[in-house]
Amino acid sequence: MTHDATRRAFLQRTSTLAAMGAAAPWALNMAAVADAAAQTTGDDYKALVFVFLYGGNDHNNTIVPMDAASYGAYARYRGNIAVPMSSLAAMELKPRNPWPAGRQMALNPRLAPLLPLFTDGKLALLMSVGTLVGQLTQADAKRGVGLPPKLGSHSDQAVTWHRGAVESGDGYGGRMADLVAANTPEHLALSVINASPSTFLSADSRRPYRINGNGAGTLIQPFKSTVTLDALRQLMTQDSSHYLQKTLASTATNAMSLGGKVNAAFHTATIPDMPETPLGVQLASIARMIAGRSNLGVKRQVFFASMSGFDTHSGMPNNHSALLAELAEGLSAFYAATQDLGVADKVTTFTGSDFGRTLSSNGDGSDHGWGSYQFVLGGAVRGGQWVGRVPVIAVDGPDDLGGGTLVPAIGVDQYMATLATWFGVPTANLADLIPRIGRYDLADLGFMQKA
Repeated sequence: MTHDATRRAFLQRTSTLAAMGAAAPWALNMAAVADAAAQTTGDDYKALVFVFLYGGNDHNNTIVPMDAASYGAYARYRGNIAVPMSSLAAMELKPRNPWPAGRQMALNPRLAPLLPLFTDGKLALLMSVGTLVGQLTQADAKRGVGLPPKLGSHSDQAVTWHRGAVESGDGYGGRMADLVAANTPEHLALSVINASPSTFLSADSRRPYRINGNGAGTLIQPFKSTVTLDALRQLMTQDSSHYLQKTLASTATNAMSLGGKVNAAFHTATIPDMPETPLGVQLASIARMIAGRSNLGVKRQVFFASMSGFDTHSGMPNNHSALLAELAEGLSAFYAATQDLGVADKVTTFTGSDFGRTLSSNGDGSDHGWGSYQFVLGGAVRGGQWVGRVPVIAVDGPDDLGGGTLVPAIGVDQYMATLATWFGVPTANLADLIPRIGRYDLADLGFMQKA
């Protein structure tokens, strides 16, 4: 075959994949879990589910101070976006490790479904989490020393939450998958599955497999013709001596073969009813993949889901309340599903967001901040407690970078390292996952039970 003919054939296949639209990422990424079908499951199954809140969740209205002094300061800074004190009494958080200095905190009333999970010890609160490059003091932060690149940029801070650094080509979740598989290749198979697009699950040896509310994507039947569909399959899977063509054909073959197995597992799985919200649909898909793990042959799974709309510069009281309600309803229903499936202690769900927001109101909302509060949920979580530092509610106070921007007490690196240790990444390999982990006083924050 001539070079031109080979090139034409390759371009023809590439164009065909491009014409598949939404199914193309499915076909190209399906090879990431090709080895999973050959494995078997057992009692050592574990899954991580990352729920990311795009836009920068306002943590100040998520977990609200309610002792008189702190609430008084909070209400002065927040003005008409403050959560009313009258709504907080029923939402008071009473942790097993008491709040410092007589402080009291409460969940936003729209997060009511999460309160019993905290009380029952299934939900932990991470106070003051943010993108860091090492241990940091307020004094250094104010001098501009030790700040992460492009602080305040939505896209760059989201990428840093997902990958560890703007310049990194792979994500925390993908690296966790690689490290666990590399250390126990004889019995562990991993799948890294996006219910929403992200690079959190990308790594050197795998690309995330994308699912939607209906499971795996499938080839669209051109012109409603089975003959044309068969021709398309043949074109996509035709072998060749050309390396790129051969690779493309192998990927397409794996995708078509395993897509059927994924859909068989997905559609035969039985799960409890889930909310018909954007997050609820994603978490229902994840629950189905967990329920079908035996058919897929996976012992470790990492999932990514997301919500958007948290960039609440304006219209905050109504918009933010609705978002929190969707989040709480989704997380609560998903935890109930893991209980129903008998894997509540094997599935850990955790949240993240670009950054927190300023304590000071801009009139009808809040602006980009830094540190924030996050939730970790699951049967293996040391719940009913808070971790990190409870900030003083004060602009220009001891925890403020300026304008009510919270200086993080916990780095995302530490957050991920703690989850990774529970997931099965050996302590000796944490530096492979997070090269700068040695810059922190603690690599394991202690909010997960030991395996």
